[in-house]
Amino acid sequence: MNNTINSKKLTALIGLLLGLTMNNANAVTYNLCAGTTTITMPDSTLVPMWGFGLDEDNDLATVEPCPVTVPGPEISVPIADSTLTINLRNDLPVTAEPVSIVIPGQNTSLNPQTFVDASGRTRVRSFTDETATDGGITSYSWNNVQPGSYLYHSGTHLQVQVQMGLYGAVTKDAASGQAYPGIAYDERVTVLYSEIDPALHNAVDNGSYTACTAGFATCNAEKSAGQTPSIINYRPVYFLVNGESFTSKQQASIWLGTTPGNTNSKDILLRFLNAGIKTHVPVLQGGRLKVISENGEAYNHPKNQYSVALPALTTKDAIFSIADFDTPKSFALYDRALDITNASEEVPGGLISFLIVDNDNDDDLIPNYADNCVEIANPNQEDTDNNGDGDGFGDACDGDFGSVPNVVDLSDHSVMLGLIGTPGPLGDFNIAVSPGVTLTDFSIFLGLIGQPPGPSCVSVPVSDQSLCPVF
Repeated sequence: MNNTINSKKLTALIGLLLGLTMNNANAVTYNLCAGTTTITMPDSTLVPMWGFGLDEDNDLATVEPCPVTVPGPEISVPIADSTLTINLRNDLPVTAEPVSIVIPGQNTSLNPQTFVDASGRTRVRSFTDETATDGGITSYSWNNVQPGSYLYHSGTHLQVQVQMGLYGAVTKDAASGQAYPGIAYDERVTVLYSEIDPALHNAVDNGSYTACTAGFATCNAEKSAGQTPSIINYRPVYFLVNGESFTSKQQASIWLGTTPGNTNSKDILLRFLNAGIKTHVPVLQGGRLKVISENGEAYNHPKNQYSVALPALTTKDAIFSIADFDTPKSFALYDRALDITNASEEVPGGLISFLIVDNDNDDDLIPNYADNCVEIANPNQEDTDNNGDGDGFGDACDGDFGSVPNVVDLSDHSVMLGLIGTPGPLGDFNIAVSPGVTLTDFSIFLGLIGQPPGPSCVSVPVSDQSLCPVF
């Protein structure tokens, strides 16, 4: 990929950024790139994707890393900012397509791009100005940005480019702790649904899907089964929540914070977004939702529902209230339309996630259900053991170095002596206080002799079920 930016583009970008600095005191700017990536599905299938990434040095004129993700980075507009500007560099190869960015529901001036097809008809190929491949740069701005949840996505050749992964979430609050005026929340969770038709992705990647350089009529023509894939024959077989297809309950879990106790309650703001082409219907098992908005527009009267109909490229916000229990609890969130299996076999692998209310016993910001040391702070979750292989017990609570499994004994003593003076993390039992293995750590180790490692909620089997009841 050629990341060279010519002098005209560089001059234009510098002028653009200077103008933004002088004219938009209440503005926020994101520098994004569009590029290629590959993601691995639960059945090990590799799927070529396009996506947006956040420029690491915030300077599109350089070739610093701009890691592409699917979905793209969530764009959060601060409450005080009324203008959002996205500077986009298109790092897709010259054989790909120009791209653009639109945010349906936000105020902007669109400039549709057209072409004349083979029959002489003038047709729209993009809702707004396009960014050329191979390093082209364009600025997109939205004024008077309104609170709510929105999708940003490519406005060019939508039926292919959005499917390829050019989408992400835009969010803005009305005030601190308020999704919309007068609608408060305690925590918020983004739930972005999307789909993958691997035949379409492979065709775009290998060039068998028309690149539309000579007009989009060929791309949009209906094709019979067995011909070059097109959106007419679209058949998604993978379904993603926030870019992940379900592989395990733990991987699919979203932490809502510590248990509220029976005298408190929490209002969780769920931001539902659908970047797919199919309609999905999220259901919260065991809970009821108060749907408060659609496409960034607050309802005059919220709707109490057990499920949410989410058509293509739609967003809806809902409040989930939790109260009156003081033990960890999990709530399954799944698609009532049943897009919840993998492509190759009928096993869970799609639009399944879990909202989990749990504790954090050691205050390291890792909830118990995901913590490999429940009682000892270990925010980096190191699990190396003596041979470099993890065993599900974090180094901060694991004095068993492998001589006798599942117990700390005198045979581990000599190993621990050899670790004194090393930087850790192996043998560092108070890493949250003072990194590095010291005599203090040796004293802690002596107190572990005769004890099993842990407790851990990610070891197999779980060492202390009373600390890990949600699994």
